[in-house]
Parts: sequence; C-alpha cells; structure tokens
Amino acid sequence: MIKKEAIDALRLYEGDIRIRNKKGKLVYGQSKNILYRDENAYRTLNALLFPEIHSEYSRIHLEKHQLNIEFVKNIEGTIEIFYHIFSLMCKMRNNEENSTILVRRVDRKSALQEYKKGIMCSFVSTSKKSYDTEFAEKDGIVLLEIQLNNHIPYLDLEKVLGDEYKNYWEREVLLSPFLSIDIEKIELEYEERKIKDMNGKIPVGKYRIVPKELVDFSKSNILKDSKEEIREKIIQGKDIAIQAIETMNKGEWDDDFISYKEWKKNFQNYLHQMLSDMWYRREE
Repeated sequence: MIKKEAIDALRLYEGDIRIRNKKGKLVYGQSKNILYRDENAYRTLNALLFPEIHSEYSRIHLEKHQLNIEFVKNIEGTIEIFYHIFSLMCKMRNNEENSTILVRRVDRKSALQEYKKGIMCSFVSTSKKSYDTEFAEKDGIVLLEIQLNNHIPYLDLEKVLGDEYKNYWEREVLLSPFLSIDIEKIELEYEERKIKDMNGKIPVGKYRIVPKELVDFSKSNILKDSKEEIREKIIQGKDIAIQAIETMNKGEWDDDFISYKEWKKNFQNYLHQMLSDMWYRREE
C-alpha cells in the first residue's frame, strides 16, 4: 500500500505544495511543515546530491537562485523526504520483461562532466514529451535522450500520482540518483538548434544516455561507520552546511567550503546506502 506521505513528498519534489484537508483532498493553503512550502524544493534537494559545489555555483551564482537552508536546518525532515521518494521507486518497481521507455531532458552543460564519469549523482527529471524550452533557462545547456529499462528505479508521475498530478502536461519521469550509465554524443537535429539557454545560445551538444543499474552501495566499501553513526554526523554537523549555504546565497565564494563538501559527502553516502538497501535488500 502506497502511503499518502510518500505521494506528498513526490508532489513536493515536482513543485506541488497543495495541502490535504481533513478528508484527504488537496487544497491550496500553507503547510504546517516549512519544508512543504517551497515549490522549488528540487533545487536544494538536488544541490545536496552533487559532489563539490559546482551545482550550488550554477544555481546560485550563475542562475541567480537561492538554496533553501530550511532543508538543512530540518535535515531529519529532508532525509524523510528522500526516504519517501525512494520507497515509492521501490514499490513501483517494474517487473515486466524488456520494458523500456524513452525520455528527454534539457540539462545544464555543467552536469555533463558528472555524466561522463558514468554516474547520475542526483535525481533527474525527464519527460516523455519532446524537449521543453521552459526548462532551458540555464547557463549553458545540453540535450539528453535517455532510454530507461525496468532494471533501475524511476517514477512515471502520470502512473504514480494519477488525478493528483498537478503538472500533468509535463509528463514527467523522475530517475533516481546513484545510477551507473553509458553515454555517447549524437547529432543535434536542426529543430533542436532553436532551443536556447538563458544567454540565447543553442545547446552545446546532444547525448544519448542508457542507465545500467543502481550502484549497490554495499559493494563500494566507502564507509567504515554504521548507517546510524553517519546519520548522527550529518545531524551534528548541519550548522557547517547552514553557514556555507548562507554564505553562498550572499554571493560570497572566497571560502574553500572544505567542511561543507565533507558534510555533503556523508549525506550523499547515507542516502546512497539507504536507497541501495531498499532496492536490493528490501530494507526500510
């Protein structure tokens, strides 16, 4: 049985901040949970998943957005959001043989360096539609064509949310983080050259991506500490992350942010272990 808490976490990620009334119906209003008031929650959630601070620099400095420090102040609530979305991905696992789906994405040029390492480190929002120019307002863009199979965790929002899918026209498919991938450059078609980034420039390239599998964290031997110990480090060290993001939001980039990067790495390892255990070992 799919819990409403999981559905609401997914809705938050896709920008739907409606609340449930006493009858369970979605209505407009302000959530009692401060995290569920941010219709751009995905920006902060994904920034925390990227290594180093390239993602923060792109979102804050180049694209003039702000990250929401409430997601770090309330880090246990943030972990719960990830848990709920991961649980949906595991429950909606597609067991059909040879099931495939083709999706597309307009992505940041800066994300390409991570893809070329053979890994998707964050959630990746894609669409079953053609490329949407609405999502091209980024500093340098690439076009991605992604062939999904039934061996990886992802969510087709039309199927999961049904009539609660607010932005149904987007036909969004959400891919999980921590996927190993194959990537190759393909030819940019003539019509696709009409897609422009925030600076009026055409895509720097087009790439075909084939996700292979979720990387099994248990085989990486990264962490010596237990999951409980690393969670405690994340909670105890959140003030470091709060200060770093506040500094970035002010446009100050002189700091090396080493402690913040280490905190992020712990956070990412914890989430990777969580999803890996849920996907491969059905641990919740």
